Amino acid sequence: MVVDPGVFGSLQAAIETVDSNRGRINMETLVSYTLRYDVGAVIKRVGWILDTLNVPESVLRPLLEYPTTSYTLLDVTGPREGAAVARRRLYDNLSN
Repeated sequence: MVVDPGVFGSLQAAIETVDSNRGRINMETLVSYTLRYDVGAVIKRVGWILDTLNVPESVLRPLLEYPTTSYTLLDVTGPREGAAVARRRLYDNLSN
């Protein structure tokens, strides 16, 4: 969903999946697996999802420390516009 929405569904589906299973998901493990994937756009999107779900800052820190320099669209299937989210270096095009 976060990696390839064309195959797995929309970003909204990813948000709903994580939210509805948050009691069963070990967030530290999710962060670890996300970092192992080693793709900046995926790391930013997962971080944004976890931010919106109020995951503790201590869990999110490794995602924030991943080095990225450019901004990415939050939803690759959405419009190519949106408010900049400096914390994640994303353009929030879900709110449009």
